[in-house]
Amino acid sequence: MKEISTEYRKLHQGMIKARDAGILNEYDISNIIDFTTRLTEHLFKENLEAKREVNAVMGGEVLETYADQMIAKGREEGIAEGLLEGQRKGLLEGERKGLLEGERRGLLEGERKGLLEGERRGLLEGERRGKVEILYEMNFSIEKIAEKLNISAEQVKNILHHNE
Repeated sequence: MKEISTEYRKLHQGMIKARDAGILNEYDISNIIDFTTRLTEHLFKENLEAKREVNAVMGGEVLETYADQMIAKGREEGIAEGLLEGQRKGLLEGERKGLLEGERRGLLEGERKGLLEGERRGLLEGERRGKVEILYEMNFSIEKIAEKLNISAEQVKNILHHNE
């Protein structure tokens, strides 16, 4: 039993050295451990003590360390990828919402400015029409009204024509 334990400890140490030297990667080690575990299960079906000893060396020390490393590595990679994806989605969503909000504000501001401009123009046009009518009632000629109001005789005629 001691010999089996010693051999598996040597295998374990050899895999760690090979990994540190760049000869084996975590995937290779995982496959060796999986193979060793299956082989042990097959060879020592009836010998529970031998199975426990091999599992203590290979299953306990190596798998736990490897599993911890893989979980930590996977967690780090997952967090990094999640952050990047979250940022990308957040930027896209922020941009979409910003565009919608900008469009909404732009429409409101455009509507407000349009109403003000329309009101201003309406007041000016109403004032101009009122002046044309008053001057016409005072018997000013179309040409004289146009000259006083700094508009064309055609515009004066149109205003007078609309009022009939």
